[in-house]
Amino acid sequence: MTFPILKLPILAVEHILHQFDDCDLQSSSQWIDQEKDKRSRFEIGYFKQNTGRELEMSAVASHILNVFINCKQTSLHIDFGNLEFDLETFLGFIDQIENLTVSGNSESCQNDIISILENVRVTKFLISETLITNPEVLLYLNTPRVEIKRSTLNSDDIVKFLLKWKNSDREMNKIEIVIIHSTGKITTLDYQKLDAKPWDPKKREKVYRNLKQGEMDCSRGMDIENENGLLGTILMCCSTFWFVIWHQRFRRNNTL
Repeated sequence: MTFPILKLPILAVEHILHQFDDCDLQSSSQWIDQEKDKRSRFEIGYFKQNTGRELEMSAVASHILNVFINCKQTSLHIDFGNLEFDLETFLGFIDQIENLTVSGNSESCQNDIISILENVRVTKFLISETLITNPEVLLYLNTPRVEIKRSTLNSDDIVKFLLKWKNSDREMNKIEIVIIHSTGKITTLDYQKLDAKPWDPKKREKVYRNLKQGEMDCSRGMDIENENGLLGTILMCCSTFWFVIWHQRFRRNNTL
């Protein structure tokens, strides 16, 4: 027998919903498959035929976040291909999220991604399934773990990103690992311009350990240091670029 929550007075309903946490929200939902999805989630956007309803969307989303105050916002997926949203409205009710995934493409998605990275702090993972064609996106990265699965970026674009990291103070100090897959020509980088050096066993370990990527042999990587003394290793393989940051260079259990 279910509890008739909707038959209670409005203030009582609101008080009960304020007490909900993620587990409560899951068990009360008929749309979440408990075997496949262990977290509650919401999507931001509206179908293209409903354009012009940005204020309604903002009000609903803001109200949901205010009602379920004990439900932690962990993951956000923005689909530029199937859903549209007004960027200013979106930025009005969310400024931090643990994991952000972007997918699909639209005419403005490159600039929208830059605006999101400027205004929303992504504290754990950033995954882009959107085709990244604007190299400026790289210059706004400051998320611990980044993977760009589709791009047309080339070697010059990568060098500009690395120079920005090398000369930055706090702008990019959260980065731990960046992986970029590209259909562009990522060939030999200008290591002289980057002042990159081969692996020095006195400066860092040989193997980088990461919970998702596992162990990475970085003995053939090229190293650069930034203004804060952080060491980063550049690894290249075919059309994939890796950049790993050694926040602790000689920790035996260097698992991030």
